[in-house]
Amino acid sequence: MPNHVHLLLTLDESADLGKTVASWKRFTATKINRKDNRSGPVWQKDYFDRLIRNWEHFINVARYIRRNPVKAKQRHGSFTLYEAPWVKRLLS
Repeated sequence: MPNHVHLLLTLDESADLGKTVASWKRFTATKINRKDNRSGPVWQKDYFDRLIRNWEHFINVARYIRRNPVKAKQRHGSFTLYEAPWVKRLLS
């Protein structure tokens, strides 16, 4: 997506979501800025999180993420969709 990212991830109970997201944003912003030969903010300061309540909710969110680029009328090849092999099999 040109202006946002969707992630489904599992954290260890001892992990801090805010610190994990901040670390990921720093890492990816550094890479993006280096690639584009620029500096400065890439991501907005906040983020939206959602607790996955059960297996059905997981499936629905995974399908939403898969369909999101098509719904946004993105050309195939203009976005990256990575699905773990087991998720890909599950949604097929």
